Amino acid sequence: MEIKCIGKNSFSLVGKNESVLINPTDEQLKKYQGKSRIIIFSREDFLKKGINDSRVVIMGPGEYEVGGIEIKGYNSGDNSTIYSILVEGVEIGYLGDIQLALSDKRIDRISGLDVLLAPVEGKELGDGKIVQAWAKKWGANYLIPFGYEKGDGKLEKFLDQLDQESLKPVDGLKINADSLPDGMEVVVLAC
Repeated sequence: MEIKCIGKNSFSLVGKNESVLINPTDEQLKKYQGKSRIIIFSREDFLKKGINDSRVVIMGPGEYEVGGIEIKGYNSGDNSTIYSILVEGVEIGYLGDIQLALSDKRIDRISGLDVLLAPVEGKELGDGKIVQAWAKKWGANYLIPFGYEKGDGKLEKFLDQLDQESLKPVDGLKINADSLPDGMEVVVLAC
């Protein structure tokens, strides 16, 4: 399966049989028409009203299964939803538009992630070390930051906090459940 960043807070997860869009804009919905059947929104205000085709829209806490993709939504405590998405044996966590640090109880509900998609900042997430600690607790093999504009300095600050200043963006990340790295790698995806 492959993970691509398609916008500031938006991703495409492409498996062999199904693909998922996370927080797509109206423009991205049109671009991926017919390519992605499953659409996930982390906040109600991200929900696009123009979806009137045969796509499956998921928004909010709960457990879902669509075409072999298993999705769990967790309440973050700040009006957004954190998702765990299982695609072809790879468990992907998406922290969404989280602004507040998670309580220990919420952290304990999530486990066994292979990939963590995490925002570079939030009201209480100014320190990348917080996100890194969560990724390690959840056993993530990859930490992928998002939520920045090119040149705004947010990504650079986040990477500096993780001692990963020299990372260069890649177009996408291809992952196989059988060949995950030992330890955790930080990967920057080009948007």
